[in-house]
Amino acid sequence: MLLFHIPKLRTVSVLKRILITILIVLSVLTIFGNPKDLIKNANYDKLKTLIDIRIEKERYKVTPIDKERLEAILPYIVYLSNSYSIDPVIFITIIEQESGYRWITGDSGKAAGFVQLHLSTAWYCMDKFKDELLDMGLTNTEIKSIKDLEMSVIRTSVLGFYWFILKLKETGSYRKAIGLYNGVDNESYINNFVEKYMQLHEIYFNLKGYSA
Repeated sequence: MLLFHIPKLRTVSVLKRILITILIVLSVLTIFGNPKDLIKNANYDKLKTLIDIRIEKERYKVTPIDKERLEAILPYIVYLSNSYSIDPVIFITIIEQESGYRWITGDSGKAAGFVQLHLSTAWYCMDKFKDELLDMGLTNTEIKSIKDLEMSVIRTSVLGFYWFILKLKETGSYRKAIGLYNGVDNESYINNFVEKYMQLHEIYFNLKGYSA
């Protein structure tokens, strides 16, 4: 009888571990959600309002298509903010600093999008965060050229955000991560970023329903 009971106990133990794993996964999804579901999140509306206010105040030359693209990436900003405990305004500041909320090709044709992502950085982050990208429902299609970055608004933006997250993890310092995002520890770039962030954060903080 013992020979039958031992496998049965092991089966129960395995099933228990599987159930615990499922519960953990469901808990994580409940807390963070799928990025596409976060369009209903309160922070989504506040970030959208923040961008609209900032574009009007600073008179950035943003097209209707740019605005649609910005709205498309907002759920992913909320998701990454929740997942890594980073103020979402940081990601908005990256967009303002790098592109002024415009989907552009810069740095003599070597950088793309709102976050001005370079090919080498995209390749590195694609490999480093491939599981995270798949979890977010983003395709792992090969990136061969700047054109590929230009054609993928959400993935290109998210890869740029992951580059900042990586630098933040490596340095443990927001100032250093900001400098390294730009490629060099440029004090002028950092100070300009911090100034923009403080202005944006003040607006965000004063919006109804603010939550840090």
